[in-house]
Amino acid sequence: MLYQNIAEAIANLIGSRQRTLLALIGIVIGTGSVIAMINIGTIVSEEAVRRFRSLGTDIATLSSYGGGSSLGREEVQSLAAGIGAIRMAAPIVNVGVDVTKDGESLRAQVVGTTRQFFSINRIQPAQGRIVDLLDGFHTFATVGAEVARGPRDGPPLTLGDRIRIGTHDFEIVGILAPVDQNALVPVNTDWTVFVPMDTTRRLSDRTDIGDILIRTAGELPAGALEQAVASYLSAFRPDIVLDVRTARQLIDQMQTQMRLYTVLLGAIGSIALIVGGVGVMNVMLVSVTERRQEIGIRMALGARRRDIQSLFLIESILLSVTGGILGGLLGIAAAWVFADQTGWTFVVAPLAIPLGAGVSVTVGVFFGFYPAVMASRLNVVEALRGGT
Repeated sequence: MLYQNIAEAIANLIGSRQRTLLALIGIVIGTGSVIAMINIGTIVSEEAVRRFRSLGTDIATLSSYGGGSSLGREEVQSLAAGIGAIRMAAPIVNVGVDVTKDGESLRAQVVGTTRQFFSINRIQPAQGRIVDLLDGFHTFATVGAEVARGPRDGPPLTLGDRIRIGTHDFEIVGILAPVDQNALVPVNTDWTVFVPMDTTRRLSDRTDIGDILIRTAGELPAGALEQAVASYLSAFRPDIVLDVRTARQLIDQMQTQMRLYTVLLGAIGSIALIVGGVGVMNVMLVSVTERRQEIGIRMALGARRRDIQSLFLIESILLSVTGGILGGLLGIAAAWVFADQTGWTFVVAPLAIPLGAGVSVTVGVFFGFYPAVMASRLNVVEALRGGT
């Protein structure tokens, strides 16, 4: 009986080609939108994580609070020697002073640090050299790529130029190449003027080490770095409150956010699918109206209500499944075009295909149920007369 109903449903759908095609278009667009949105969201997520990993997942930032003081320079240097999970550590001192060139203001922050900062970030100077502890209290500066563009209406900065930081003149000894910003690095390198650590004391009375940039021995398990640092510092700085930010934490946060965006995109796409489902219901209602006499004859010959109901329900499901398959292919193709045009890696979301198939069947059952019930409840006599 089931096979007979399927065969009759297929014949009916083929017989009403125009109506079937209109219903299919709605389902194809709806399913295609859902699949495309989910896949594009997955592609964007994978690309974001890949780019972040390319900047280095062995970088972490440590901020210390508590006790009314921060870690000293020697304590920072001892981290790499005392903790096996840390290869290098660089102190970061932000100095809140203005930077000018010939009286023209430069948009830049001033940071005191050591050579390790540039090694951890794998930064090489495009011209000249980077500042270091060996520079002592000398007024030397290494500037980022954007700072090197100079004042808005002035010429770009060159090696040997002098810029004014606070109340002191500094000689530019190095210019950095543009650097991709790493979310873990609390310094925008391109917009920064780097000065020697000791020199920061000539610029401000507040030269506490606010952040410490760390390169770890590879990508560590979650919580391993926090535990190692806390254990090491507890011996001589038990008052320190630690705030450790690792690449693993950021990647987990990024993936959580991207999953939310993907769900949101899928929800937006499902609106088109609902519209397609309504189209299927309308087509099935029209079909029930046009086939009233056929339904009456079937019931007069002994067909039960559930047979009539299953006949129309199967038609609705066939429409939705066919539209779901075509829509799934369309959605994957749209995601491929997106990846191809952006140059990003194409991936298929693991849940895209089963989700598309499941949603299309659900739409078929949900929107086909009412017309099927309507058909099964027709009065036999009135149906044979073809009345309402």
